[in-house]
Amino acid sequence: MATGPASQSEATGSSEDNPDRLKQLYPAVDEQTTPLPRTWSPKDKYTYIGLSQNNLRVHYKGVGKSHKDAASVRATYPIPAACGIYYFEVKIISKGRDG
Repeated sequence: MATGPASQSEATGSSEDNPDRLKQLYPAVDEQTTPLPRTWSPKDKYTYIGLSQNNLRVHYKGVGKSHKDAASVRATYPIPAACGIYYFEVKIISKGRDG
């Protein structure tokens, strides 16, 4: 499982709770025209992917025996070019039975 792409961890609270913090980090971004990615997209993911915790947590539901079982998910929005540098973290909670 993995978590992301929010700019703050779940333990410290979501960035949606503090929009001023995002404005400090990305002052050139106009979120009315180019929103920041905040969650994983429930519409843009492979069948083997499940989402939970308000689309902040990803879990793999496939067999995972070969490269053909690979899966991916995208964020709700692309990173705006105006960000310059965009930071996010992913934490692998479990590699699964077969790693």
